[in-house]
Amino acid sequence: MQFIDQASGYAVKSMSLGKAIAAGRATLQMDPDGGRVAACFRPALDDANAFDRDINERVKFNALTTPEKLDLMIAELLPRFFYAENVAKTGRDSWHVAFLVDGRIRRSLLIDADGVRAVDEPEAPPAVEIETDIMTLMAILRSVIADYHTKKLDPEAL
Repeated sequence: MQFIDQASGYAVKSMSLGKAIAAGRATLQMDPDGGRVAACFRPALDDANAFDRDINERVKFNALTTPEKLDLMIAELLPRFFYAENVAKTGRDSWHVAFLVDGRIRRSLLIDADGVRAVDEPEAPPAVEIETDIMTLMAILRSVIADYHTKKLDPEAL
């Protein structure tokens, strides 16, 4: 897999998951019903903008290390998009999702009616695992937010 340089010249700000996979910048492993977990999230633009404003007031995001960026996105961005009442619509009580970033930084998430949270030792293998670099992960998230905002993405259709 090709990991993208985090230099300031990195120009791609938004990229769909499909394009990232096709370009060799991401891999996705998913159970047959893994896409259902998307129904738990509503990546609204106002929530994303509020996250950006909050972060910009507290830290210099680009100066953070990759693990710090990933942890911040998990702890503060994903919960803003999460709708616990939609977990029941997925057909499961909980989901294990994993990110492998830059080939060495692994974060496992537990998603259930109590929220989205990182877990050190998940009880089950991930239903969804995305491997990529941090810049591509952020570009994928921007693409999902834009697609949701422009009504190109309907998480419930997954």
